[in-house]
Amino acid sequence: MTHADLIVKSDRIAFPEGMGQGALVVAGGRIVGVSDGGILPAARETIDATGQVVLPGVVDPHVHAREPGLGDREDFRTCTRGAAAGGVTTIIEQPVSIPSTWNVERLREKKALASRKCIVDWALYGGAGITSLDHIEAMAKEGVCAFKTFLHEPYPGREREFEGLYSTDDGALLEVFGKVAKTGLLECVHAENNAIIAWNEKKLQAAGRVDPLAYVEARPVVSEVEAISRCMLFAEATGVRLQVLHVSCAEGIELIRTAKQRGTPSVTAETTPHYLWANEEQVQKLGPYARISPPIRTREQNERIWQLLREGWVDTIGSDHGPHTKASKEAGRENIFKASAGGAGIETMLPLMLHGVNQGKVDLFRLSKLMSENTARLYGLYPKKGTLRVGSDADMVIVDMERERTFKNTELQVLAKDAALLWHGWTVKGVPVTTIVRGNVVYHEGRFPAEEGYGQFVPYQGR
Repeated sequence: MTHADLIVKSDRIAFPEGMGQGALVVAGGRIVGVSDGGILPAARETIDATGQVVLPGVVDPHVHAREPGLGDREDFRTCTRGAAAGGVTTIIEQPVSIPSTWNVERLREKKALASRKCIVDWALYGGAGITSLDHIEAMAKEGVCAFKTFLHEPYPGREREFEGLYSTDDGALLEVFGKVAKTGLLECVHAENNAIIAWNEKKLQAAGRVDPLAYVEARPVVSEVEAISRCMLFAEATGVRLQVLHVSCAEGIELIRTAKQRGTPSVTAETTPHYLWANEEQVQKLGPYARISPPIRTREQNERIWQLLREGWVDTIGSDHGPHTKASKEAGRENIFKASAGGAGIETMLPLMLHGVNQGKVDLFRLSKLMSENTARLYGLYPKKGTLRVGSDADMVIVDMERERTFKNTELQVLAKDAALLWHGWTVKGVPVTTIVRGNVVYHEGRFPAEEGYGQFVPYQGR
């Protein structure tokens, strides 16, 4: 080893086997050496992060960049700037757009857009619904790393965004699972019972209940748990690998825990920061700006999910970054059921989770595994992504565990800033200061040195 492009040194680095002191040697965009801090080669640039922590770059498995077709909410440029500012070095982008991404032609259109705008690396989902059954195999060959299926009907007025992405018919859902199983890729579901939700919404609105908490009541824990149970049964029948996205209730994670304990099927759970930190207080205070699906629940649920996370029953953390405009949120000011569902989260995700470390809610090394290696392994991006080992891409984030940040919606990178109110005013301790993708700094202390288009597509790497 005679020359390096970059050396990153720190007294706390999250190596695959644990936290330790040392240095990472980078050349050609990859980690080419790991040192305990002894003799190092000459390098074009050296970053001394002593006193700070070096973690593998975060792989966010749940990102809605809103392109093509929804550029008033977000786009690949602003989304990946938010990712970089939040320590995320790879996004896995969802198929919800106009047009939605459920065939090869649309995948290629999305690739062309992303390749011009992204400053961090990116992978893609394919849509798997009733009308996309015949396209699943071709999308797998095109390099998607997972498939996404919604179990509920499209939200009113958003039908085009969800074309080819949903299945409310159990027969079709079973066939979707079977088709995805043949590809070997991960089948990811938004698990809520469509019939229960539709019945509750109709009943509540007839009774004049259109307040923010009515939305939570319309989507009770049982609607989520039933859908998870059904998906697990179908996964066992077809052999598909199942990832349940954004689990909002402890009961759902406990159900998945039971499946793991009996050894089958292969089922994993994702949760998000808003199900760990936010609760009905925010729902009542923020109204439509806190409308998210599944809904934000209770403080008790927050603590129970933290406990399950500590015990190892949560597999990945995602942001479910899905911005909306202020107008679409304000549409629900007098009737919560008319508000759009979703919110910004990619830039705030890692700081919120680091705050959890500082609050004693989770160990830093465990968190690093949850947000990087676990995700990369599940989605078939490992060891290219998700780890600081020789041969892997030199993706890392340097964090200051003592620094505080108070979130202000106007300072976030998200395009629709005026609707990004869920975390506005929250102060967290533990923030990213430098983000590196393939050996190049893409974010440092509020600046973005990388040019648009620097980010690369990461196809499925195998398992």
